[in-house]
Amino acid sequence: MVPENLKKKAEEILKNKNFSEVDGDKIEIIPKDSGLFYGYVKSQKRGSFGQIIINSADLSFLWGASAINPDVLLERFKAGVRSMPHQKKATRRNIRLPVINKDAEIINFANQLTEAFVSLFDEQDDDAQDLPEEKWRKMIYGALVLLLSAKEEDTKLIMVTMMYHSPMLVKTFLRNVRDREVYDYWVKEVPKFMKKDNAQWLVHCFDVRIASLIGEQEIQDLCNKYKK
Repeated sequence: MVPENLKKKAEEILKNKNFSEVDGDKIEIIPKDSGLFYGYVKSQKRGSFGQIIINSADLSFLWGASAINPDVLLERFKAGVRSMPHQKKATRRNIRLPVINKDAEIINFANQLTEAFVSLFDEQDDDAQDLPEEKWRKMIYGALVLLLSAKEEDTKLIMVTMMYHSPMLVKTFLRNVRDREVYDYWVKEVPKFMKKDNAQWLVHCFDVRIASLIGEQEIQDLCNKYKK
């Protein structure tokens, strides 16, 4: 039995610009194990494409190329690895964020890491160009401050891609956010943004970009500097 919220999430992800009901495309979702589900688009004309693994617990997902074996995709998901389409490097390392106790240092580090991501965005696909650079910058910065404010020992950078999918997680982390601008961003701006017709596709593009850049040396160097 596929939970309705998971089915809806799979449809939001997979019914992108490549999906065509006219061509007879259908979404197949198959239960795997421990609340994990494997989904893909079954197309009469083009074969299967757009594989994903979704966790029913928090609706986090792994986007994979159609050539990847479902079992391999599942193992990568369990290992915390993201496999992205149109990327030369199939897997990226998952970086643990440093624990920063001073609010001023959180803001400083979030700004540095945000600028590093934005500077690397030019290398990504044109699919993600539907929002201005300042919007991408705000999305990254807001997620980073939220995560760093939690001050948890096992916070991974990949969790940036979970923030726009899990209102409950955001609500939990907001308890520790002291920056009013970031607080208002999550309470006022994000809910409005998520109601837009193309919000899910834009968030997917955001997730793809962030996850594909986690292994870049510039990003790793910034994180490692704060760990010392």
